[in-house]
Amino acid sequence: MVIDNKFTKEDKDNAEKTGMESVYNYYKGMYRVEWVPNEDFSEDGVEIIKAIEALISIAK
Repeated sequence: MVIDNKFTKEDKDNAEKTGMESVYNYYKGMYRVEWVPNEDFSEDGVEIIKAIEALISIAK
């Protein structure tokens, strides 16, 4: 079986958006959170982690 690991930029962008939406959906039940899409998320997800930390600090 051959697996093609070639993903287009659109595939990557869709996966990243899905990941961000999953994080949003997880936290929206616990905190008052608004979905604000941001085109500047890096590949390694540092901004996502910062956003989650900010949400947690606001909730405390």
